[in-house]
Amino acid sequence: MARTSKGNIKGFFENIHREVEDRAEKNLKDMLPTMAFLMHSYAQDALRQARKSSMTGNFINSFGIALYRDGKFIAVGTTHDEEGKDPIRVTLASGDTFEQWEDRYEGRKQFHRFTATEGTQRIFANEAVVSWLRRYPPSKKKGFSFRAVSVVDYAESIGGDTVLLRLADDIEKSGGIISEIHLG
Repeated sequence: MARTSKGNIKGFFENIHREVEDRAEKNLKDMLPTMAFLMHSYAQDALRQARKSSMTGNFINSFGIALYRDGKFIAVGTTHDEEGKDPIRVTLASGDTFEQWEDRYEGRKQFHRFTATEGTQRIFANEAVVSWLRRYPPSKKKGFSFRAVSVVDYAESIGGDTVLLRLADDIEKSGGIISEIHLG
């Protein structure tokens, strides 16, 4: 039997470790669409329970979850991926009005005037989600981590915090961890 040097054994196990991490990364990436689907479903539930709607399409498109490896952004899943419909205009900010008879993001007509009482920024949420998750890495710098976010200012009042916490709870029940959650 051939003798194996200590250096070869170390290299062998380093290669195995790298292979296991690469497979884990692939599996976690593959789970992002499922997580986006869950967030989308939870966001729809939150809208129903609050008796509100995503008139411009920004609330329903405002959720995302990113995967990081050693603190570096790897991939993202968003509710926009699930919804597939772009918001029709930027988020409403304080004082903005969504007029009667305007088209809503899902194709219906708005039959009453709505003036925003909350909100400070005008954004397309689906773009802001990815930008935010790329720009602000998680505090965990070793291993894998997830970070979930909703970027619209009024998400908390509609139930965005519930959406994110339900996702975190479901992931943790399955043995995973969301390292950080953020609203607005």
